[in-house]
Amino acid sequence: MILSRVVLFGIAMCAAAFVAKADLSGPYEPQLWDNSGILEGTTFISPESGVSESITFGYDVDLGNPGEGVPFRTATYSIVADKSGILCFDWNYAGFHAFNMAHAHLEIFAETSGGGNSIVLVNEFAGGGFEFSGTVQIEVEAGMTISIITGGSNFDLNSRLQGDVTLTNFSRPLALDGSYAMDNWSSTGISEGTTAITPETGDAVVASFSYDVDLGNPGDGVTFRTTTFSAPAGADGTVTFDYDYNGNHSFFDTQVYFEVYAETSAGTNSVVLVNEENGNGFSYSGTVEIDVEKGMPFGIIVGGGNFDSNSVISGQVDISKFSGPVMFDGVYRLEHWANTGIDEGTTSTDPISGPTERAEFSYDVDLGNPGGGVTFRTTEWSVLGDHTGLATFNWDFNGDHSFHSTAVYLEVFSETTGGTNSIVLVNEPNGGGFSYSGSVGIPVEAGMVFGVVAGGGNFDSNSILRGTVGLEALSFDFCPADFNTDGDVNTLDVLAFLNVWSVGDSSADFNDDGDVNTLDVLAFLNAWSGGC
Repeated sequence: MILSRVVLFGIAMCAAAFVAKADLSGPYEPQLWDNSGILEGTTFISPESGVSESITFGYDVDLGNPGEGVPFRTATYSIVADKSGILCFDWNYAGFHAFNMAHAHLEIFAETSGGGNSIVLVNEFAGGGFEFSGTVQIEVEAGMTISIITGGSNFDLNSRLQGDVTLTNFSRPLALDGSYAMDNWSSTGISEGTTAITPETGDAVVASFSYDVDLGNPGDGVTFRTTTFSAPAGADGTVTFDYDYNGNHSFFDTQVYFEVYAETSAGTNSVVLVNEENGNGFSYSGTVEIDVEKGMPFGIIVGGGNFDSNSVISGQVDISKFSGPVMFDGVYRLEHWANTGIDEGTTSTDPISGPTERAEFSYDVDLGNPGGGVTFRTTEWSVLGDHTGLATFNWDFNGDHSFHSTAVYLEVFSETTGGTNSIVLVNEPNGGGFSYSGSVGIPVEAGMVFGVVAGGGNFDSNSILRGTVGLEALSFDFCPADFNTDGDVNTLDVLAFLNVWSVGDSSADFNDDGDVNTLDVLAFLNAWSGGC
């Protein structure tokens, strides 16, 4: 008999939690979890890496049959929270603890600066096969450890414990941070009134923007007026957030107005969320998304008016579940980039880890002054990608190779099964300070590396090389017809497809129906004839 039970912890609250989409991605990818192991047994994490919709933590202890039982023991799987807020997921705990006086245990623990939060999900006798499931949420703190602790014991001749904990619908906290941290927001103020931004500094899971105009009672009403709260967009892309807009524009002939806007070089993007009469108290909520452009203002415009002797308008917009464009995330987070170093010098990456809109790779070689110059040398930063297609990004290269007979070099490269792609962006003499920038696209292949090579040399008594490569707006364009991922659609793609199709390779399942047959040839040729 299998013991089965459903355990629910805070389902209603999970639905309202300030959390991201339900998968294990970015800072919670499987390869970032630590595994303590279990005494006299084995453990695993599956999958081992990459973005996943689920993750399984397993343990297996077998002390023999006949044996003397298994004293209580657990395995711990842990990760560091990247943001403060609510972590929420569904869980399933299934296994076999044979048979007599068997005990099963599952707990989630979130370390905090004040101690920790612990929720015991399973802690009971469970001889033989068992299965428990439920939903749980727990408050976590940025930079602190989150742990899944599971295991148990028995007192049986069959000294075996085996269990698997699977997490699904995994939702992590989102926050206004980075370019959108509260320090970067400003207000235009509102005529004859006050405005406020809460919190005033730091990251925020929920940000509040409020206004208050009080022209007295009795008064002549409040003519229509608005205030703008804005921050510069950190990168090109789409910003998404939930909003709650509540207030009181009392009472007669009132107007309530709420707009989200983003300035771009092509004009202004605008989404008007509320523009209507609504006397006394009002409340609106929803989700909105808008395209933004790096460095351009993005924000909200809010306010209204009335024609009432009670000449008051006040309102507050709360923003939550904020998600801005983050270009270097998942497998492209900077802790996943490898660096070869540079001869007789140092290299660095900024930031060292975590998701970011901008990546900076720097080198520094100082052989003294006076010295004999710096012979030509380079350093390489590379990452194992998970996309096939065209990788595009903006780049800038700034530094100082002083001064005489200098060389400055920058290259972007990618490895593919068809060979190495290379684009030399800079290769020229440039003494003293230098600055270059541009945009580039290069074909990449999942499971293969791509990256940048930078450096140079000089023949100067001031034997110094310093440079920083900045990358921004990383994106991937997938073109199914470019089957060999060389950036072009031509007959070489047809030959590449037919080569794998003829041997029944799974990559030839072009229509994703699970079979490799003539339907895939037709689907590929249709895509190929349309180009990219």
